[in-house]
Amino acid sequence: MPFDKANRELVASSSHDTISIIEYGDYGCADCQKLHQVLKDVRDEPGEPVEYIFRHLPFQNNAGYDSRRAIAAQAAARQQKFWKMHDALFDNFDVDDVEEQIQNAARQAELDTHRLAHDREDPVLRDEVIHQIEMSFSSGIQRTPTLLIDGVEYSGTWDFESIREAIRPPVAARVRALSQEFASWAASGGVVLIVFSILALLWRNSFWTQSYEHLWEMSAGFSIDRWSLMMPLSHWVNDLFMAIFFLVVGLELKRELTSGELADPKRAALPVASAIGGMIVPAGIFLMFNAGTSTSVGWGVPMATDIAFTLGVLALLGPCVPMSLKVFAAALAIADDLGAILVLAFAYNHGMSVPALVAAMFILGLLFVLNRIRVYRLWPYLSLGVALWVAVYSSGLHATLAGVLLASTIPTRRRASLLPMLAQGSLDVRESIDRLEKREVSETIEHKAITKKARTVLDRLEPPALRLEHLLQPWSSYLVLPIFALSNAGIAITANSFSPTSGLTLGIILGLVLGKPIGIVAGAWLIQKAGLGQKPVDASWPQVFGVGLLCGIGFTMSIFIGSEAFADGPNLSEAKIAVMLASTIAAILGFVFLRSLPTRPHGVE
Repeated sequence: MPFDKANRELVASSSHDTISIIEYGDYGCADCQKLHQVLKDVRDEPGEPVEYIFRHLPFQNNAGYDSRRAIAAQAAARQQKFWKMHDALFDNFDVDDVEEQIQNAARQAELDTHRLAHDREDPVLRDEVIHQIEMSFSSGIQRTPTLLIDGVEYSGTWDFESIREAIRPPVAARVRALSQEFASWAASGGVVLIVFSILALLWRNSFWTQSYEHLWEMSAGFSIDRWSLMMPLSHWVNDLFMAIFFLVVGLELKRELTSGELADPKRAALPVASAIGGMIVPAGIFLMFNAGTSTSVGWGVPMATDIAFTLGVLALLGPCVPMSLKVFAAALAIADDLGAILVLAFAYNHGMSVPALVAAMFILGLLFVLNRIRVYRLWPYLSLGVALWVAVYSSGLHATLAGVLLASTIPTRRRASLLPMLAQGSLDVRESIDRLEKREVSETIEHKAITKKARTVLDRLEPPALRLEHLLQPWSSYLVLPIFALSNAGIAITANSFSPTSGLTLGIILGLVLGKPIGIVAGAWLIQKAGLGQKPVDASWPQVFGVGLLCGIGFTMSIFIGSEAFADGPNLSEAKIAVMLASTIAAILGFVFLRSLPTRPHGVE
């Protein structure tokens, strides 16, 4: 189109690979004027070639679009001076009268003013501007300024360094962007777990097997007077690192109970009943093969679901699975995690110490007091959380329970309403702009003041529990769980380490692969028949069964329970191998089964 040629500028054409910046703007827009100098500096900076495109989106008032400035800029393009006129119009932004602004800009751009006046009357130019407006709205662009960098809308701050980094990102920024893109992929956590599990298996069964054993058997800890806490590194991983994981699980569970799928009893009934069925049936199948034997203690192993893997596979299925079914699966997995926590806490404790248990209850009480008196800072909760972990560990209950208990005390409510805080923030920003424009304060002083106010607003708007969850989630997914996999998935595979016909192996594999989907569907069907819940909208019973198959991916949680059920030895190795095989089978079967089902039209039962 003609306007693309007129409004396109290529700077520093040293390469064939160009970066495109498209700005949708208006010469009468104050924000566009503030952004103009930054973009001009970016355009003028030497480096990789930048293709800069300006598209007109004039302000609309009661009389329609005021496109006089835009038409004048288009007319200047006929004199090969579009960019000079473009810059001059913003330089004369403070001129109140539009025609005077155009005339001043024309003189600054050294235009032939008689020809400019003549060309401005040409209806072709008006049509070009109208076409740009229509194209903007058809692309979903309705405000100015809007920047697209290589076709992606820029949502960062309007300062030189941020925009330059977005256009010409340094190596660190590119690595960060790739990391963020990977982390946003729902299956990323599962992929990392698989990689570290394979690494652990290879390490354990290589020439360096002794270094693997030595690392995780290495004793570590500390002593305070006569009190000492020393244990192998593998126990620190299972007891302390996994407490962080369970803290995140607890925060997710609390969020679901307060504002998510589990908040409404009617909506919660179906996933909770499904989770209960998905725990009872696998445990029953396991006991069918192991009751009365030394391995019967492992009944909790096939009860668990690995939420990261399950939701990751569902994400890979994309539109094959309706959103309602994904929400159901997430709520089911979280309810399942709660069941696993209760199993760990009460079925696999190591004997009770009454004094330590009393200390844990006292610390928990202090945490609830902090919540009741509306303490919103995180550090008091985290400080007491460390003491709670020590007390729970010493009590004989599993130390990871401390993470869930701590999560239950952290506030989930906002400290302020959204609209008043936004109004206050807008007022602060306007006052700050006014002070800077009048040069009443230096930019450094105002920067500190406005940053402090912005942090205060954000701090009051974001609930502490949500803030902590966002803070810990990446550490849990990409540090805690991978280290857990590295320390627990290293199994010495020999001819005697696995028996496919043993009760332990059959109980775990059949419990996860068959027991999980049967129990989940049975729980959901019974609760619907009782009129207490409703199957997810747009989902069929075969799809619910497919989700049940995916919930048979036990992996992290099943291995974790297995580590607590069996002491180090052949039973633990066999249980871990069975969990890995069952999880792999469940993932493949669930994916293929759901992928093969027809997609149901919306609203069809």
